[in-house]
Amino acid sequence: MGRFHATLIVVPLAITFVGPVRADDVYEREQSWDSLQSREAVDQLDRGYLHVDGGWGDLEVGRTDGVRQRLVPTGASTLTPSLGDGSAKLAYYAPMAHGLRLGVSYAPLPRGEAAEPDPLNTRHMVEAAVGKLLDIGGARARFSAGVSRAEVRSGSWRVPKRSWIVGAQVAWDELRIAADLRERLTAAGDTIRSWSSGVALLADAWKLKVQLNRSWTGEDPAVDRLRADASYSVSQHWQIRADAGRTDDGCRADTIVRLATRIAF
Repeated sequence: MGRFHATLIVVPLAITFVGPVRADDVYEREQSWDSLQSREAVDQLDRGYLHVDGGWGDLEVGRTDGVRQRLVPTGASTLTPSLGDGSAKLAYYAPMAHGLRLGVSYAPLPRGEAAEPDPLNTRHMVEAAVGKLLDIGGARARFSAGVSRAEVRSGSWRVPKRSWIVGAQVAWDELRIAADLRERLTAAGDTIRSWSSGVALLADAWKLKVQLNRSWTGEDPAVDRLRADASYSVSQHWQIRADAGRTDDGCRADTIVRLATRIAF
């Protein structure tokens, strides 16, 4: 897929047209802030947006990430889709000060957990997030929090009415540790809470990740999920992967183990 970056500098503004661009390119461009975020946590949706950079902060308009996806750690919950992925939105980020950054975004028709928007059931999603970066010895830590609110009619499962998340993530050499706690209020009035934790070792040729998640809805029994996966790159075009997952809802436990290889031509 072709892509372009066109920049127009009008003092004191820098205006950049980005699009279409793959999520991997966005990941590379944002390493200065998101160096703790794993590649697997970034969706493979195309982005296309207008970016305005000034002394007052950054403004993005178009198919870009919401501020929670950009500022809140997701390394421990990569199986959880981000709210409003692929939706057209307006996002603003205040200038970073002492490692602290604030952001707010608005999506008129958020897609949520489905491929298409639903203007009859879900509209006007607003997100806000704050993140703090700290250097602790040879490690880098990030603490952050985010909230969202949307106009959601009954029967819609795409986006929650309200949600919040707090999380922390630490990176030290090839080691990544992350944890988060979140809550979602659905259109049906159910409150879903979950906590997640994860650890990863990311080397050049091999990667190992373990994730643990517990979620519960109202007074229902908690559901525990454990996932572990490993991969080894034999060469630039050949990769071997293995993963195992276990789900336990208190009544039944299921375990899945898979082994695969991938060859790229």
